[in-house]
Amino acid sequence: MILSFHGDTPPWGYAVGWAAFSIKDPSGPPLYISKQPYLFPSKNVEKLVNVQVNKVIFNSAINVGPDGRVITYFGEGDTVIGTAVSQLVAPRAGDPQFTYSDCIKAMMKP
Repeated sequence: MILSFHGDTPPWGYAVGWAAFSIKDPSGPPLYISKQPYLFPSKNVEKLVNVQVNKVIFNSAINVGPDGRVITYFGEGDTVIGTAVSQLVAPRAGDPQFTYSDCIKAMMKP
């Protein structure tokens, strides 16, 4: 199960991180917590648009497709909305012990 969370993360500002939990025991401790934000405010957006609040981003929804494509829907600066697209990849040696299948199963549960 993937959980996204928001927080103040200097020097990036208010940004989004993530944690992975076991499908078998989601109430247990996280298997992995991101050490850095995966989504953070864009200086380019703040220059192009007169945002209401600087250095703030928050995600609203995450969709993981069967092909491993991850779409994150987010708001920024209390002014704009956007999407970020990424791809799940196979774990490397030393990575946490959850699988791509675990992530897909967690995201597809009603």
